[in-house]
Amino acid sequence: MTALQLITRSTGTGRKAAFLINDGSVVDMEGTSYPSVVSTPIVNNLYVVIWHRNYLGIMSAYPLTESGGIYTYDFTTPEGQAYGTEAQKNLGGVYGMYAADGNADGTVDDIDINGIWATEAGNSGYLNGDFDLDSQSDNIDKDDVSIPNEGVECQVPE
Repeated sequence: MTALQLITRSTGTGRKAAFLINDGSVVDMEGTSYPSVVSTPIVNNLYVVIWHRNYLGIMSAYPLTESGGIYTYDFTTPEGQAYGTEAQKNLGGVYGMYAADGNADGTVDDIDINGIWATEAGNSGYLNGDFDLDSQSDNIDKDDVSIPNEGVECQVPE
C-alpha cells in the first residue's frame, strides 16, 4: 500500500491510500484510475509526496502540472525530480525510490537488516523485510537491496 499526499508550501492539503503499480503509476484502490485526493480548488503550487511501506518517501522537487483537471508528475526521469540531494536511486537511467527502510524510520541502516530482515528471513508473505517486494524475505533483499542502500536517508521535509 502506498500513501499519496498533496501539499502546498505551507501545509498538507490531502492524503489518500493508493497503489503504486509496477510501471511506477499511482492508482486508486480499485487499481484502475488516478486517485482523487483534493476536492477544494487549488490556489497555490501543489507538490506530491509518495510514502511506500518499506521505501524512503519522496517529494516532488517542482510543482505538479495540471491539464484538464488532472495533476501529473513524473519522478522517473530526469535526475533531480525528487526534492533533496540524491533523494532517488538511479536504476539504469530511470529513477526510483530507495528500498529497505524496514522499520520506516526514514533511514536505511543496520536496524533494517538486523532488526527487521533477520527476524523475517526465510519467510514469505507481506513482510517489512521483503525489500524487493517479491513476497520472500531472503538474501537478495539483504545483499542486493539493503546493503547497497545503507546510509541513505529520506529527504522529505518534516
